[in-house]
Amino acid sequence: TDFSSHLSSRFINSHSSHGQQKTQLRHASKKPDELVRVFFPDSKINFYETLHIGKLRLCTRSYAANKIADDSNIIFLLDDIEYPGRIRAIFTLDDDEPYLLVAYLQDLIPLTCALNANDNFVYRNILYTSTSKWNFIPIEAKDFI
Repeated sequence: TDFSSHLSSRFINSHSSHGQQKTQLRHASKKPDELVRVFFPDSKINFYETLHIGKLRLCTRSYAANKIADDSNIIFLLDDIEYPGRIRAIFTLDDDEPYLLVAYLQDLIPLTCALNANDNFVYRNILYTSTSKWNFIPIEAKDFI
């Protein structure tokens, strides 16, 4: 309960302060995400499939499943570190600003290939991890990059 109280106090009634681009929630979801309900048990939660931020469209991974374009893969900030992730849920708490529940992998490291016995080439834009354990975190829409 203490963790859910901490999350609620962090998210409810907090507003993005940077360059407020217009956000629009669309396609109300008929399948609520139970993990969001665990994080915020005392809030009124509304779920959506898509979120438009300015001219960008984001969607949940389930909504993108059989579509041509997959707008559920994002890069987001967590403690000033950029992570790739997939949007599991788009939701509002108590009819406030939109939030994203993002699945991501921790401990990502750049791919390194040996050129010879003494030299390696590091592909900084290709990240991998030795774990397949997904982590889930709710983020504010402003933390999407």
